[in-house]
Amino acid sequence: MKTSFWKLIACCLLTITAGSYGAEWDHIHLLVPDTKEAMNWYADHFDGRTGKAGPFDAVWFDDNLVKFRKGTPDTKGTVGSAIDHIGFAVPNVAAKIAELKGDGVKIVLEEKASGAGFHYGFVSDPWGTLIELMDDTSVTGLHHIHLKSPNAKETSQWYADTFGGEIVTYDQLPGFYNILYDNVWLVVQQSGPVEPTTGHIVDHLGWRFEDYDAALKKFREDGVEFALEPRPKDHPMMAYILGPDGVKIEVVRKGE
Repeated sequence: MKTSFWKLIACCLLTITAGSYGAEWDHIHLLVPDTKEAMNWYADHFDGRTGKAGPFDAVWFDDNLVKFRKGTPDTKGTVGSAIDHIGFAVPNVAAKIAELKGDGVKIVLEEKASGAGFHYGFVSDPWGTLIELMDDTSVTGLHHIHLKSPNAKETSQWYADTFGGEIVTYDQLPGFYNILYDNVWLVVQQSGPVEPTTGHIVDHLGWRFEDYDAALKKFREDGVEFALEPRPKDHPMMAYILGPDGVKIEVVRKGE
């Protein structure tokens, strides 16, 4: 029963569109003091595979990519940011929390039962990323990226319009809007005011595009704000845009 709810949602999503111009989920990027230390911490605790993604130390959880870049001493944690936390699926929440506690990991919330049929708890990585643990196994490894927004319905619609996907809501947890991208959920929760992601440990999300130039053109036509325009000399294959609530999003040409 504890995994049936999320499995039911996944089964109901018969068709997930690739989004305009062939958008595909790509990565999440964290700012940390020591990138190798953070890479190994995540790989060790959540069964990831370490390596390099371009110049960055990185961890793969199946096809989901987490990159690390050196941050500054004043980089803030996730709480208060538009990206509130990330989530990992584990077989047994209580056992995982006990394991992490034994390793000296900060426990934020011990195991709880949700009204939607799954168990969950919260821990913090050593650098301030809030991490939810849940016993849903319909998506393994990196399970979700959890956004908060004062306008969650409109925010989730922006992501669906921009990157494709079907928004799923459910009665048991009102105020949550969910989109499945490949094998990771994007969750948007109704909240009070939040801060932009710049200056926080989860710096940005990333999507890649089959038709990168057409996507950039459409963003400009729609008035999407660019945090970094493509630079033909240095970075011709990537740019940054700002989503709702100041979430920084890297857009990458597929194959780069």
